[in-house]
Order: sequence, then structure tokens, then C-alpha cells
Amino acid sequence: MESHGRPIRMTLQRQAVLDVVRRSHDHPTAMEIFERVRAEHPTIAYSTVYTALHALVEAGLVTEIRLGGHATRYDGRTEHHHHLVCTGCGRVVEVEAELCHCRVETIAEQTGFQVLDAQIELKGLCPECQSRGEPGLPEGHDAMARGRKSS
Repeated sequence: MESHGRPIRMTLQRQAVLDVVRRSHDHPTAMEIFERVRAEHPTIAYSTVYTALHALVEAGLVTEIRLGGHATRYDGRTEHHHHLVCTGCGRVVEVEAELCHCRVETIAEQTGFQVLDAQIELKGLCPECQSRGEPGLPEGHDAMARGRKSS
């Protein structure tokens, strides 16, 4: 199987996990992927799904999205794109709009880094969490709020 990372032997279990992740547009957790795979393959174990996810991430066939206090989520889209993350429920939404990377060259020059990839993760509250009155980020934690205060 062609991959963008380490070579991988595609077993039936790995293919089943990959198929579920690629069909999912909600950035499922490992447990959600396990439940979906088990619906099609009732004898599969959680440890098999978890190990398969790790191998698929290493091979570059699946993207892992780590969200701090929320469960890690998985994305079947491996091409460059950005995410909007709800700080209330952990929901992840793909951002289809192209975001400006105009400062990347400046940052590279200032730090001496050779920037190989840049991903933008926007954090906020989804409409459902807003309607439930979920609190936003703690005071002083939100860069956008800090920018508004200084203007």
C-alpha cells in the first residue's frame, strides 16, 4: 500500500480501520472507531484497532489530532488543512477556507527554523456549547481576546 510515511503491510484489520476513518467526517476517537469497526467485524479487539491506528498514523495514511484535555481524534484527510476545535465538547471541524501563512517566512527568518509544515488550530465554542452556556477559555489564555483588550 502506498503511504506518505513509513512502509506498512496492509492487514485486513488495518484496512478495516482505515476504511472507517476515511468514511468518518466527525474526527472520531479510537473508541468511536473501534465501535464502528466492530459493527462490521464483531470479533475485532480494541487493542487491535488501537495498534492499527498507530501504524496508520506512522505510515501517513491517517492524521492524529491531539486536543489537550480531550481524547485524541483521527482524520482520514492527510492533505494540508486546518481545524476548528471546540474547547467545550472537543468537537473538531475542518476549515475549508485557506488561511494566510504570510508570517511563516518571517518566523523562519527570526528563529532560524526551516519550516516544513504549518497547521493552524483555531479554538472556540461550537454553537451547541454556546447555547448551553459553556465557558470559553480561561481569562488571558485566548490570544484573540488579548488582542481585543489591547485595542
